[in-house]
Amino acid sequence: MSSSSSSSSSNPPVHIFGYGSLCWKPSPDLEDSVEICQGFLTDGLYTRVWAQYSCDHRGTETNYGVVCNLLKHSELENYFATHGAPPPNAFDYRANAAVLGTLYLLADDVREKALAELDVREKGGYSREIVQVYKVNGDDFSLSPVTALLYRGRAPSDEVTRAKVGNFWGRVLYDDSHKVAVMASSVGPSGWNGSYVFELNKWLKLMEEKYSPNPSVPKDETTKIVCSRIAAFIRKCRTLKAGLLFFYVLGNNENGQLALANPEPEAVARPFDVEKCDQISGGLWENFLLCPSYATEQKGESVPTIEAQDLQCGGSHSGVVSKCGKCWLWGGNGEGQVGGNSTDRSMGVKLEDEDVAGISLGHDHTMVLKLDGTLRCFGNNDFGACEIPEEVKRSHVSRIAAGPRNSACITRDRRAFVWGCGKYSQNSPVTGFHVPEGATSWISARCGMRSTLLLDDAGRVWGLGDARHGQLGGAVEEGSKRSEDLVLILDGEAIVGIDCGWSHCVAWTADGKVWGWGRDDKGQLGERRDGEVGKAKMRRIFEGFGFGSAVKTVMCGPETTYVLEERGAVWGTGWNEHGNLGVGDCIDRFGLVDVKVQGSLLRDGVSRIAVGGAHLIVL
Repeated sequence: MSSSSSSSSSNPPVHIFGYGSLCWKPSPDLEDSVEICQGFLTDGLYTRVWAQYSCDHRGTETNYGVVCNLLKHSELENYFATHGAPPPNAFDYRANAAVLGTLYLLADDVREKALAELDVREKGGYSREIVQVYKVNGDDFSLSPVTALLYRGRAPSDEVTRAKVGNFWGRVLYDDSHKVAVMASSVGPSGWNGSYVFELNKWLKLMEEKYSPNPSVPKDETTKIVCSRIAAFIRKCRTLKAGLLFFYVLGNNENGQLALANPEPEAVARPFDVEKCDQISGGLWENFLLCPSYATEQKGESVPTIEAQDLQCGGSHSGVVSKCGKCWLWGGNGEGQVGGNSTDRSMGVKLEDEDVAGISLGHDHTMVLKLDGTLRCFGNNDFGACEIPEEVKRSHVSRIAAGPRNSACITRDRRAFVWGCGKYSQNSPVTGFHVPEGATSWISARCGMRSTLLLDDAGRVWGLGDARHGQLGGAVEEGSKRSEDLVLILDGEAIVGIDCGWSHCVAWTADGKVWGWGRDDKGQLGERRDGEVGKAKMRRIFEGFGFGSAVKTVMCGPETTYVLEERGAVWGTGWNEHGNLGVGDCIDRFGLVDVKVQGSLLRDGVSRIAVGGAHLIVL
């Protein structure tokens, strides 16, 4: 195509200004344009940033990627004014008052086709704007700007899309570590996210060398910094043979149990102003952690991602086990429950154990189950929770459960053992509990503060220990304080799962019926019952609530209860002093509330939850 064909057309030519992938990878129709030259936006209006609203260009619907975008300085200033001052390592956008890019001139006969292709390429997440661009030619540049068309990512206007994207734009703009982790691990239809950054940085270096004598041509330090950080991050992953795990956090982070970089007292997972508790307690926020693993190959690139086999929370610590059998613990370590000598509350500790099958975290102790059936316990042993019985040491352990002051396990030979604090008769005999008549094996064991629950494969719930708050349902006589023997609590309901908090218990069936009993003074059983505050007999709870799908699991914190549906929705009720219900305040709830997802990439629903003392982690 020639310039003469452009001048003879009925419509004037159109300029397109590219500042991202169009710089080094133009569309075919743009390659055939009349004129290609470099240009830059100036007048202090725009800055190239690595943050945008449409987040699937180099990622997927379940794992966003990040590409560059242009933001007006007024937009950045308004954003920082809303969320607090820029972080210390934020780029100086005032110094980056011009953006170098590629200028394409489209004649009439290619204009409609090229613009249509660009609309598809930008996936509808961008808007068109008219800007003034200065051409750069060698050592000179035009003093007369040309009018050009700019594609720029904008905030979604409809509520559905806004809720879908959440606050991802602000998070990656404000949190460099999170941004680098996303770009280092995301892979989309166009390939690895990191290659996008490297290619643009390579193009900028070429332009810098080409136009170095011209002081008017802008430099781009932001992209250089992002590129170097991604490269360093990848090197660290390879050196440590570590993978990247993204998860979502909510609640108390006083001891670093949410793995935040700068934990503060009562802090929770907020990417912005750490002093505004009410700002963050309104929903889950995404976090990430380097875990012991091996990088996986995707589209020819070594991408540091892992899959979690087990995720657990304790009183003030948390942990994950990868599918390759390696374990990572983080959070409070005052009693040695995390292991190692870590004093940095934002860093985890890799266990020396290999081939870990699973973990269970108590208030301040940890249980680790190996694939060979051996068991290790460490942390607070004031009540003997870490003293593994000799019978257990000689057995093959298949399931474990840590409580506030006790530990429990189920062995392959179908015995259940409970040890630790026995003041309220909540422990097992030396030889363990054998499976009661009518069942073939134990399915689950759970430890409360002063009582123990067991579930057999006939769907029956058993218990022993303290009964003063109704923890044993109606299995003991009125006025009895405890049971020293195993008693049948619930029968005839085909129960598939059990859990308990400090003094309340839940059980559920495969078709979503949930039963609750025990203490309910904080709303942990889902409703306020006048005259029975603090003690509730066995009853159906959450009945008629109207779950959108089958109940996948029910989990208890000390004084809270969470329900996870098969479709991925999470509901919670009870104690909320640390914003651990995700409702935007710290007021207890006496009925199920929606644990909202905010500021995260989580859009397909929750697949797994782990409940701690006053924190929640989900995958």
